Amino acid sequence: MDDQARKVSSTIRLYMGLSAGAGLIPIPLADLAAITALQLKMLFDIAKIYDVPFHEARTRAVVSGLIGGMLPQILTEGSAGYIGSLGKFLPIVGPLASLAAMPGFAAASTYAVGTVFARHFELGGTFDTVDPAKTKADIAKEYRGKKAETATA
Repeated sequence: MDDQARKVSSTIRLYMGLSAGAGLIPIPLADLAAITALQLKMLFDIAKIYDVPFHEARTRAVVSGLIGGMLPQILTEGSAGYIGSLGKFLPIVGPLASLAAMPGFAAASTYAVGTVFARHFELGGTFDTVDPAKTKADIAKEYRGKKAETATA
């Protein structure tokens, strides 16, 4: 593993941990906002490693569209992430259930976003050359893989 790959891997792991912590925010949907903000910052850091220009408004639109566009797919798969966040509205049981669900969702989705964009940048891509449909499918695949990996660990 070269120095660049080590930096990227370390960056993704750092933001996975931070995102898992953000998943513990007790306010419904505030946790998702924090996770999205952390994922944007992670992409900024990864882009810097690859010398890819980061235009905040453009990147925010691309990432928000990808993550937001994945919501229906993740919900139909029964993801604990969004359901876990919304479950915080339920008295007593909701917050307790989300404590178990949200950190894993946050870490797995952050891993997926970081891994897919790192691969894209490694191949010479930029935020302007992201194919939303392909990237959305790749993120969903990485998310499912990481979720399955952590479930068996």
